[in-house]
Amino acid sequence: MAYIPSISGMFQSSGWLSDTFNAIDSSMSSDGMMGALQNSKNEMGSVRTALQNNAINSNAFMTISSTTTQAMFDLTFKRAQEALDKRAQLQMGRALALQPSRPKVEAKLDPMIFFENGSTLDTINNILTLNDGSQIDATTGLEYVAPESLVQFGNGSYLNTKTNVMTMSDGTRIDTVTGLKIET
Repeated sequence: MAYIPSISGMFQSSGWLSDTFNAIDSSMSSDGMMGALQNSKNEMGSVRTALQNNAINSNAFMTISSTTTQAMFDLTFKRAQEALDKRAQLQMGRALALQPSRPKVEAKLDPMIFFENGSTLDTINNILTLNDGSQIDATTGLEYVAPESLVQFGNGSYLNTKTNVMTMSDGTRIDTVTGLKIET
């Protein structure tokens, strides 16, 4: 086939003749299978060059095919895993729905327990009051101080207005009535 550039310029409007000349132009370009065959007839081209170009194109198609296959496998695996997860959640929901509900048993303590030595234990607030009037936090074992009887200072010390004892930030305790240091 002979390519006539002057005729192709005349048929620029849309139509089958124009499309035919464009297809002929495209087939004569150096890429694609037709281009590889065209290159093989040139002095610089050879059958060896055509085979190399075909091998390169073949490798490109193989890469596209394997990438597409891997993507399809990944998508299929993901969808299958989602279906298994959904099925497991449904079965777990059914199993929990069929399980009989059991009432929770809570230990019932008296709100106040009285001891023989005159001490009491408030089980609601967890405060142990000894027979001398001192109070201990039953959960920590430390002296209990009612929050409303505390005056906090900026340096970390606090004053217990119930006992008139100031506790310094280093732990030193001072009787505010006498000014004496309390030894424990």
